[in-house]
Amino acid sequence: MEPQDKNIDNKSNIIPKKMKYTILQKIKAVNEANKYSIHFVADKYNIDRASIRDWKKQFEQLQKIPNKNYHRIPGGGAKSISENKENDIINWIIYHRKLGLALSTKAIIGYAVSIIPEFKEKNFKSLLKWCYRFMNRHNLTMRLAGHIGQPLPKNIIDQFYEFFHYCIIARQKLNIDDNNYNLIVNMDETAVYLEMPEKKTIELKGTKNVEINTFGHDKERISVLLAIAGNGNKLPPLLIYKGKKGKFLENKLQKVKEVLDKKILVACQENSWCDQDIFLKWYNEIYLKYEIFQEKKNAY
Repeated sequence: MEPQDKNIDNKSNIIPKKMKYTILQKIKAVNEANKYSIHFVADKYNIDRASIRDWKKQFEQLQKIPNKNYHRIPGGGAKSISENKENDIINWIIYHRKLGLALSTKAIIGYAVSIIPEFKEKNFKSLLKWCYRFMNRHNLTMRLAGHIGQPLPKNIIDQFYEFFHYCIIARQKLNIDDNNYNLIVNMDETAVYLEMPEKKTIELKGTKNVEINTFGHDKERISVLLAIAGNGNKLPPLLIYKGKKGKFLENKLQKVKEVLDKKILVACQENSWCDQDIFLKWYNEIYLKYEIFQEKKNAY
């Protein structure tokens, strides 16, 4: 059995993979595989074993074909879809990406199946191959997100002016003029993970398994309350550790506090969140002290 390629050396028995084989060559390969084994034929002619298995499944159809010089069963091969359908899928992808929504190959396949009835009969493996070819044709690729965040509301301008108006009224009620921006404080809570491993790494080409080891704390986190005044003054942070209140945990937190700056406060909560008790602790021990200090400073 010889491949139909003039560049192949006739003296060699090795046949490169991904060659075109005639119906007659496929039938001979199947007969030889039935006589010996699939592994024997695959090694002898350097044919992919999966191809021989497919030919065995199609053996009856191959025998019925009159012209044995054909390379495939009539009607075989991937069916091309209309250009309008492909444009429809492209427009669907562009629309969802403009909204900032993440799309996967499964999402593209799901939409393609919904508009192309023929795809409902195909298995996922063949649809995935189609999806990769589709992406190559239309210059699409899978990318790692450079930014992940919530979309801005459509009425963001109206909300801004409404909040701005609220702040003006609040300042008037509290007698805060342009010289007292240091009394306007913005506080927020954010999570800080104890370990933040990289998702990408440099590795040699061809490496099958790329591992990144961690110390097992990549899911553990603490919460931090951060605050800044209108004039740029930064208030001391408050660290919230996860745990129930008790002498054992309080002793541990005290040791943590000894290592940190004396201005930094430490607290604990079952979920490492800022609840009412934590907020009151921040208000009484950080904000009020800051406000008293600023009022004394303004008095001079």
